[in-house]
Parts: sequence; structure tokens; C-alpha cells
Amino acid sequence: MAYEQQVNTKWNIDDDRMQTLSNYMKVCEIAMVNWDLEKIHLFLNAMRRMIIGAHTKEKEEKLTNGFKELEKLKRKLDLSKSDMEYHVNKSKYYNQADKIYTYINKLNISIGMYFRKGYDPTKAALEM
Repeated sequence: MAYEQQVNTKWNIDDDRMQTLSNYMKVCEIAMVNWDLEKIHLFLNAMRRMIIGAHTKEKEEKLTNGFKELEKLKRKLDLSKSDMEYHVNKSKYYNQADKIYTYINKLNISIGMYFRKGYDPTKAALEM
């Protein structure tokens, strides 16, 4: 029988986690296009939880500080007392979220978490 031979199965979670991160990034990008601050907040934090531990202590400290600032801006936004104040706070929050998203991209590219360079033609989107 075919099943009598021993089969070694190894699970590599790398691809699964990269797909999850990719999906979070896509949803976050759509939320940014739509200025959906709740989804931006949700998915930036989801990405943070996924990548924490993958970078140097200094880089993660910078990321953590960026999120602390984002939380302060979120509280200010939530406590806005007028429409004018809300729109000013909304813009500040959005700009900080954009900086964090960009920083997460740079961090992950720097360690090859995505946009990998390699020689496996089955993984190539376009080969020239």
C-alpha cells in the first residue's frame, strides 16, 4: 500500500504568517484610503503584535513609542469637544498612523519578511 511508507511532514508557519500579515496590510491600506480610523487602529495593532520580536530592540522601541503617540492621539480624538477639534485631531491621528504603517513596511523589508529576493522561479511574480 502507498501509505505504508514513512512520510515526514514538516509544517512551516512562515508562509501562513506572511499571508496573514499581507491580508492585514491590505485591509489597513483600504481603511487608510477610506479614512476608516477604527479599522486602521485595529489592523495596525494586529500588525504590531505579529512583528514584535522580529526586529532589534532599538527599532521595536521606536515602533512602541510611535504606538504610544498614536494612543494619545486616539484619546484626544475620542474626547474632541467640537467638530473643528475632531477634524484637527482626526488629521493628526491619521498622519501618525501613516507614519507607523510606513515604518512597519521599512522594518519588515529590511529583514526580508516580505519583498524577498531569491532565485526560486516558482515564487517570482515577474522574471526578466
